Amino acid sequence: MVSLFFANDCELVGLNNNLIYLYNFIGLLITLLLTTLFILIKKKYTKELDYLKQLAFYDPLTNLPNRRMVYDCMDYTIALAERKERIFAILMIDLDKFKPVNDTLGHAAGDELLQQVAGRISKQLRRRTDMVARFGGDEFIIFLDDITEQRIVEKIAESIISTLTTPFQLSSTDEVQISTSIGVSFFPKDGMTKEVLLNCADAALYQAKNKGRGCFIFHEYE
Repeated sequence: MVSLFFANDCELVGLNNNLIYLYNFIGLLITLLLTTLFILIKKKYTKELDYLKQLAFYDPLTNLPNRRMVYDCMDYTIALAERKERIFAILMIDLDKFKPVNDTLGHAAGDELLQQVAGRISKQLRRRTDMVARFGGDEFIIFLDDITEQRIVEKIAESIISTLTTPFQLSSTDEVQISTSIGVSFFPKDGMTKEVLLNCADAALYQAKNKGRGCFIFHEYE
């Protein structure tokens, strides 16, 4: 009876150990499955979030920041410039002779032209703090942060006008030639809010077009 008792007791101990091992194994397996599931969900969520962000803040044609991003960036740039007493410039760019390209060669050619224009403008910006955005249609906006002298803005405006005057090679035709007009405003000289600064740049752009196009004008109060 005693030996039988000890034999049964050992079997119970062995059974309990097996149950513990099985429980730990199941727990580990569940943990691994839940961790894998969490990683997959996180990747999918992050990818979808990035896609929604891309749609919200970037132009799908040129992959440049869009008008909404411009407004958000201007709020941040103005706050930073006020705090650090910096000067920054806004260049409003409008393409001359773009409409005839769209009307004559079609929207596909117009879209291709805008993509090439975006690429050429981007190459003229050397500093990481500067930004170009598509404001809408054939209008682009450039932020030039921390300007120490006016000549910096002049050189960039001149380089943009020069590069956009060079003929474009489109897949649908041999060559297309356009030009561009640029209006410039400065913070804080021309305004302290994004609305005023954009209006001043737009007014200067209008003056550049009236002057004969293919040039840039700094905003001046009459």
